[in-house]
Amino acid sequence: MSNLSLASHKRILTRYTNQLQKVLTRFKDAQLEEISVQNLQDEITPTVNQTSLQQLEEAVAALENITIKIQHALGELATMFEKSHPTPPNIEEEFALYSTTAEEAIGNTFEYLVLLHARIHGFKAHAELLNTSYKHSTTNSSKDESTVTAVVKNLELPTIPVPTFNGDIWD
Repeated sequence: MSNLSLASHKRILTRYTNQLQKVLTRFKDAQLEEISVQNLQDEITPTVNQTSLQQLEEAVAALENITIKIQHALGELATMFEKSHPTPPNIEEEFALYSTTAEEAIGNTFEYLVLLHARIHGFKAHAELLNTSYKHSTTNSSKDESTVTAVVKNLELPTIPVPTFNGDIWD
């Protein structure tokens, strides 16, 4: 493989890594991780819920897409380094530099993605709760039925015999 091809793969990996860091910084500056059901409790409506969920899902899709591209580019660069003849000096150090930078960006993004996925899960659960409560309120108001309440049954546990001590421990 030629040095031009190797340089091209390095540039691509560097570009993807820089792009991931920019996008991650932009999402952190927009404080997407702060969008949660608890923070919007007073003003949460189905529209706000849907808008917030859409913002979070778009951020996750963008970050995951760039992360996949970095992983692919890193794999291609590793293949290029392995196939390069003659072997350039300090090839292992050079690859370590590129891979460390890419892996660090992916690691930071992974932590952020976990948080965003948790927020998405919270909004989806809240949306289901809103849908079920909305359905119950519309059916109850239109049919004029009595309110159904749940009856909690007392939990009955069996008695456990308590061992008694007779004073003789050798028997």
